[in-house]
Amino acid sequence: MRFPLTIAVPAAAAGQRLDQFLAEQIPDVSRARVQQMLREEKALVNGAIAKSSLKLRGGEQITILGEVQPRRCEPSPRTSLSTLFTKTTTWRW
Repeated sequence: MRFPLTIAVPAAAAGQRLDQFLAEQIPDVSRARVQQMLREEKALVNGAIAKSSLKLRGGEQITILGEVQPRRCEPSPRTSLSTLFTKTTTWRW
C-alpha cells in the first residue's frame, strides 16, 4: 500500500461511523486498530483531524497518511506453551 492513500466515501456510506467505514475498506485491519490510527492523527477527513465517531455524509475524502499495522494475535512473551494448552474454561449454560 502506498501512502498517502485517498479513499472517496460513496453516498451509500452516509450515516456510517468513520471507524466502521475504514475497518471495512482496509483489509486485515480491526476497528480498534482504525480507532488507534485516528487517535494518532494518521487519517484525515477532508484535510482535517476527525474522531472515530464521526458520522459520514457521503462525498468526503479520507486521506490515510501512514502505515496501518494489521492486528496480530500473539501470546505474551511471559506465557509458556504449557499454560496455553492446559488452561480450560468451564461453561455453564
